[in-house]
Amino acid sequence: MQEFHVDVTTPDGQMECFVAHPDGQGPFPPVILYMDVPGIREELRDFSRRIASQGYFSVLPDLYYRDGKVRFDLSKGRDDHA
Repeated sequence: MQEFHVDVTTPDGQMECFVAHPDGQGPFPPVILYMDVPGIREELRDFSRRIASQGYFSVLPDLYYRDGKVRFDLSKGRDDHA
């Protein structure tokens, strides 16, 4: 499996996306995995990997990109800006 981050240019700046897909040339059907309110976290990256392991090209965009790298620490009940 291949995985990497890619920046997508938008009118509001660069949006970082996590990408995972099977090894090989493809083509692989695309799946966009939208984050929930807590935002990007390892649990969602693992879910994206699981989708890719089933033969899909999975993209997980960081929809909070306009505010920088926003990460919520669910164990503390507050947000952490990176």
